[in-house]
Amino acid sequence: MQLIIFLFTMLIGIGSLSFILFMSIQSEQWLDMLFKWQKKLREWDTSGTTKGMILSKIFGYCELCFSHLIAFIGFWITLALTLNLFEINIDWWVYIFWYLFQVSISTNINLFFIKKLFK
Repeated sequence: MQLIIFLFTMLIGIGSLSFILFMSIQSEQWLDMLFKWQKKLREWDTSGTTKGMILSKIFGYCELCFSHLIAFIGFWITLALTLNLFEINIDWWVYIFWYLFQVSISTNINLFFIKKLFK
């Protein structure tokens, strides 16, 4: 039961973090002012290269792509914390299903937080 509560909490926490990060990279916000985030996104987007287009979408121009990036990173953090906090012994193929389940759910939660709370 503790594991279920932990995983649910991580999903909500990752969603909240994605909202905070997405808001922070918007124009005139602290990450934008600190790292010139929007300027870098514009440079990647206007570069005309495939790599530049992909990077600009993943790091902020596309809410879905940004949500998926945070969900991917959040999965690995959740996995590391789970393996350290709980003594679970499962087969390798369960991790594949866990990845597919968590990343898809987390991406949708992140996108919901960004789209609904950003308005």
